[in-house]
Amino acid sequence: MTTRPRYWHVYIALRILCCLIPQTGYIHPDEFFQTTEVVAGDILQLHVDKPWEFNATYPVRSIVLPFSAYGPCYVILHQLVKHGYFAGQLKPPAELLLIMPRLVMLAISLVMDLLVVRIAKNLHVNVYAAQWCYGTSYVLYVYFTRTFTNTFEAFLFTLLLYVCTKQSLGGHTAVDCASIAFIITGGIFNRPTFPAFALIPVCYWLLRDRQPAVCAFFRNAIQCAIFISIFSLLFIFCDTLYFRSSTIGELIQELGDAGMSLDKLPHIFVLTPLNFLLYNAHSSNLAVHGIHPHYTHLTLNLVLLFGPGAICLYYRLFTALLSVPRRTHNKMCLLLLGIIFFPILVLSAFPHQEARFLIPLLLPFSLLCGHFLFSDENLSWKFLKLEWLIFNILAALFFGFLHQGGVVPSIAFLQKYINGLNATEASSSHYEYHLLYYHTYPPPYHLFGRQHQSTTLAASHTHIHDLRGAPTERLGEELELLSQRNHSKILLVAPSTVRWRLCKIKHLKLTHLHSVWPHLSFEDPPSFDAMVLGSSSQQLVCSYDHSQQRAHVLSNLFHLLHLDIFFVSF
Repeated sequence: MTTRPRYWHVYIALRILCCLIPQTGYIHPDEFFQTTEVVAGDILQLHVDKPWEFNATYPVRSIVLPFSAYGPCYVILHQLVKHGYFAGQLKPPAELLLIMPRLVMLAISLVMDLLVVRIAKNLHVNVYAAQWCYGTSYVLYVYFTRTFTNTFEAFLFTLLLYVCTKQSLGGHTAVDCASIAFIITGGIFNRPTFPAFALIPVCYWLLRDRQPAVCAFFRNAIQCAIFISIFSLLFIFCDTLYFRSSTIGELIQELGDAGMSLDKLPHIFVLTPLNFLLYNAHSSNLAVHGIHPHYTHLTLNLVLLFGPGAICLYYRLFTALLSVPRRTHNKMCLLLLGIIFFPILVLSAFPHQEARFLIPLLLPFSLLCGHFLFSDENLSWKFLKLEWLIFNILAALFFGFLHQGGVVPSIAFLQKYINGLNATEASSSHYEYHLLYYHTYPPPYHLFGRQHQSTTLAASHTHIHDLRGAPTERLGEELELLSQRNHSKILLVAPSTVRWRLCKIKHLKLTHLHSVWPHLSFEDPPSFDAMVLGSSSQQLVCSYDHSQQRAHVLSNLFHLLHLDIFFVSF
């Protein structure tokens, strides 16, 4: 068995490159709005669109881990801006606001690399095969370098697996219990579904104590519960100070006024995991975010994450189920199957299911299926290996760069463009800039770098309007209303695939300013007519030159994969 980490330096170099290019793909708004949008707004004093999860009245997300992870990099950035390291700019560049927190996640993913090797050795799994599978998965490059709470959940889950599988000469110590308790507490306050991932590894850890089984099991379980309670109080205390905008003295005063009345405590302390569970207990709330069939995780989402590797996973499950009655089963295989499928089954009970909810399973998947995907034993396995590589390359390109890939670069362009106008034209400082995003994912407001107390009028007089998938009539009304304001400049950002919608607005004049490539949205994919016949088939009558789209299909498709920026007038 070889454990030499061949090509691992290549995997690391590719990840660093993915962070620094940077990746422009926009997988889901939660990448920004559950983490960096909030932290950047507080530390850098930026105008942000604080999401409903962080509403001070009923918060469902803890602020502790986002502030702990991304706070230091924003503090550094704040000092750099303060001391004029950006050529006199009073706001940080959008590219730096994007990259710095991703570098934090990159560092965390490198720690996970080390844990992969340790866990594979602890479980007596082929280290090289597990590394190869883990290192060639697009999940590592796309998701694990992004600021999702799911990515942090994957890190905590990997850390928990390491602690639960490491070999100990004696029985479990109080330090082991405290370590596991801290990871579980952090996982719960990061995402309250974390116990679904933690249960099987923790049970395995409790049952493998070298001391007498029953006594050790209950002793360790009680110790963990005590430590979890202590750490939870710490998280609750920090969340309460943040969301109640209280000082420690004011909080102590409130507790003194409450006395021994337990019914007043919920009104004083903020319990974000409890609020999260109560919110998601109502199907009407979940319907706002999308309802999916209960089998989505077991079918579609596993394929979206692991592609042809899902075949290996189901093969291992099928053979394991057959081997149990014959008493020929592999205990380590059953353990890994439990670690993978138990959280899938638990999460499948909830009707809102997204593929990113399962990204913590990349490590156990690599441990269980790495040997099959890495194998060259016969032609079938070689073909599966090739399919695995092709799938991950295409998925990395799609989710990393193509999907909604114009939104973030458009912010960087507009930030520089408005700053340039303000610097070159004295009259431009008297304008209000209205930036309308139409049929795109919501733009992360913090990337614009608009500060609350900005001395730059162009920054303080820039307004963002997120129309998302609004009907054309709503867009027309909004544009006409804004055009009636004095000293207003309107810029419209919209995918090329919706140009024909814009032409339905009467008296609308569009002046093309810039295009960002690539940009693809599943909400507005290129139509067959537009690809084959060109956009003239849409009967476009706007003041915009579409003659370039009358070429062959590939040329038409290329031009349809743009996010366009227009000056608007009537």
